[in-house]
Order: sequence, then C-alpha cells, then structure tokens
Amino acid sequence: MSGCAVGGSSSSPSKSPTPSGEHVTVVQNQLDAGLAEKLNAAAADAYSGVSAPGAVMAIRTPKGTWVTTIGYQDWKKTTPMTADVRQRIGSVTKTFTVTALMKLAEQGKLSLEDPIEKFVPGMPNGNATLYQLATMRSGIPSYTFDESFQQKYFTDPNHAWKPQELVDLVKKVP
Repeated sequence: MSGCAVGGSSSSPSKSPTPSGEHVTVVQNQLDAGLAEKLNAAAADAYSGVSAPGAVMAIRTPKGTWVTTIGYQDWKKTTPMTADVRQRIGSVTKTFTVTALMKLAEQGKLSLEDPIEKFVPGMPNGNATLYQLATMRSGIPSYTFDESFQQKYFTDPNHAWKPQELVDLVKKVP
C-alpha cells in the first residue's frame, strides 16, 4: 500500500507533544481548528495505547482533509514518520471492507446473503455469500499463496496491484 498522498495543505506542519513525549505532526489540516484540536488529542491518546514505532493518520470529509504523523518509521527512532511512507497494513483492510458491506446492506444496496458471483463473476466457489466472505468462510483461495503473486511481491514489493490483477490471480486467469 502506498502512503497517504498529501498536498494542498492549508497550514504548515505543526508539532505538539504526546504524553509519551512523541510529537503529533499535523501535515495537512483543512478542517476547523476546534475539530483539528480534538483529532490531534485523539491521535495522541490512541497512539499512547499501542506498541508501534509510529503512525500515519488521515481523515477525509466533504469539508476537508486532516493528516497527521506521530513517532518514527523505525524502532530505533532514527527516522521520523512521514505521511508518504509506505506501510504494510495487513488485515486491517478486512475491518474497512466488512464495515462497508454492513453499511451497504443497511442501505438495502446488497444483502449479506448475495452470492459473490453476483458481483465478481467467475470466482471459484462463487456461490458463497458475502456473509461467508466477510467471516472468512467462503472457500475462496487467497491470492497471497499464489506463486506468481509471491514472486512479484518479493522481487518488487512496491508494485501497486490493481484490484483486477488480484481477482485474476484467484481466478487463475493468465
């Protein structure tokens, strides 16, 4: 995953210390000052409760964007965190995906009982439901076990995968 692209900042980066002594650096703030202050405090509080050298946090709304960094890119604390750093996000995307599915189901735009085939034709075990996919019980294989994926990943870890490329790996489309 590539880091957050930041531009059009309406203010220059500013720093404020956290209880642990790290600095929250506001990289971009297009939101009102009161909201930004609350977000900075929430970022510092959230960071103090995790075991990580640093973090990049961002919120985009119709009213503007807020981006902040905290801590370092490495455990030795030699390189401050920047908003453009590439980070592996791993399983955290599952939370976002399932949240989006739940919102769409709540809005009546889909049903968790819909088969995956309805949205992505040709998938192995396409009769599995969105619910089964969300609970990791769909029987659809993971592209991460595919040899060609691993070869590309380990030779070019910065490769930006297109969603269709990953779907094709699962479908075994050359």
